[in-house]
Amino acid sequence: MFPNGDKITVEELLTHYSGLGDASAQPDYNEWSRFPQTAAALVERAKKVPRQSEPGTSYFYSNSNYHILAFLIEKVSGQNYGDFLEQKSLSRPE
Repeated sequence: MFPNGDKITVEELLTHYSGLGDASAQPDYNEWSRFPQTAAALVERAKKVPRQSEPGTSYFYSNSNYHILAFLIEKVSGQNYGDFLEQKSLSRPE
């Protein structure tokens, strides 16, 4: 279970009002991110970062929002994030 997962909306993730801390700003992130990661692994890291605020209360830029959005896309589409993006870019008219 993701902390406050039942309170955070997709809109809050998109607009950085989720209250989530930034997993990409953690001291070990540069070393850790040198290796391939899955959306699920990024969400697991985001779970461990202290919150900045309650969902919907204040703006705080956090890459964790994008990690969670990628994970949601995977769950809803049934594809990994990279394949989903590739398929959508190929189906777009030039």
